[in-house]
Amino acid sequence: MNRTIWATVIVSALLFSHASAQLRNPQSTQLAELNTLKEKVKDPDTRTRVAAFHRVWMIALGSDDPQVKILALDLMKEPINSASDHIRLPAVYAVVEVANTTPDPMVKSKALATLKAPMVAGQLPIRLAAIDAVNSIMRSPRSADLALEALDLLGEPIRSGNNGVRIPAINAAAHVALASNDDRALSAAIELMQAPLASTAMIGGMEVRMMTVVEVERFGLKTHQTATKTKAVEMLQACATNSMWEPEAQRRAADAVARIQSTMVEAPGPGAAATAGRLSVSSTPDGADIEVDGNFVGNTPSELSVAEGDHAIRIRKTGFVPWERKLTVTAGSAVRINAELEKAP
Repeated sequence: MNRTIWATVIVSALLFSHASAQLRNPQSTQLAELNTLKEKVKDPDTRTRVAAFHRVWMIALGSDDPQVKILALDLMKEPINSASDHIRLPAVYAVVEVANTTPDPMVKSKALATLKAPMVAGQLPIRLAAIDAVNSIMRSPRSADLALEALDLLGEPIRSGNNGVRIPAINAAAHVALASNDDRALSAAIELMQAPLASTAMIGGMEVRMMTVVEVERFGLKTHQTATKTKAVEMLQACATNSMWEPEAQRRAADAVARIQSTMVEAPGPGAAATAGRLSVSSTPDGADIEVDGNFVGNTPSELSVAEGDHAIRIRKTGFVPWERKLTVTAGSAVRINAELEKAP
């Protein structure tokens, strides 16, 4: 009897110890379970495959560990690469949900990579779902590297001749590039816009061209790099003089050129007297709109060329009290402004 009791006690202790170890190290338990599901997510039996996929999904959502999420996303490639929308559409939304449960850039990068196959699929619904997924994953990250990955992913639909795919992809690229506040991403986005600007489509062509002009203008105003601004101006100038374009679209392109050029600092030529001053504008936080005499000229931080004379400077950002100052600019002067924005009550 005593032996039976002691045996029971020992077995219970061992089981308790094993359970405690699992609780102390949930990562190893979750990784081990995911590994057991590798074959099941590809099983030809629908019930087995769907059950395995949903278990992978739940493990990824329930874990805070990036390695667990990355392995789960890797397993989700199997249903995502399916040719059937009823299999791959839920998988796309699962990838988005997993990516958005963590700020970890490696997890988000893995999620973006998982979307490559649906982004180039032949059917419209899955491509639109993939574009929407990129938009959702990139809603909050400010990582320049992630922005470049997302823009690279959106390149194929932007170059597509199908406006049903191209228009949402242009919108997504604009969201990614502007939210990144990074010159490399803005430059990459401008390059992507060359294909839609060259569109000769009769149906919906003007809509695509006008939309793209607006986005190139926004990129040109946002960037701090003169070379990137110049690239945007050159592209838009070609549009403004393109006799194949509608007059309204040509005028819109010309207006965009003028707005971007107003934010560019030009050095005076040899022997010429400087007729403008330089204005360096920054803010805390950055990314605020800059207005000079009521005209939007870019976002902070920016280097601007401002004509000599009196000017009203206004810096504003959603959620903050607008910052306003009046200043006098003299020819050849250099003025620095650093606006400390206060949160709106």
